[in-house]
Amino acid sequence: MRTGDDWRARFRPDVPSPARIYDYLLGGKDNYPADRKAAEDLLAAVPDARWFAQQNRSGGPARTPSPIPIPAVRTSTPWSPASQAPDTAPSLAGSPR
Repeated sequence: MRTGDDWRARFRPDVPSPARIYDYLLGGKDNYPADRKAAEDLLAAVPDARWFAQQNRSGGPARTPSPIPIPAVRTSTPWSPASQAPDTAPSLAGSPR
């Protein structure tokens, strides 16, 4: 920090801060009118922004809430390419020792 450089001289509550917007989305008290206005503008553009902030804070699921059901992914297949390949390995049955 430079000599004589005081954070109070640089503090701008009239300029939105991402940290204070996040605080507002989580229902915190450490934000200012500019932050609340920016958060409300964000919520108008991205209605799920509050949900995303809450999930991020809680370490919850990273899934996006979707009105469209997401089908389950199959974890196994009834066949594999190896089972369809011709047997090219030499047979050892009946070979002399």
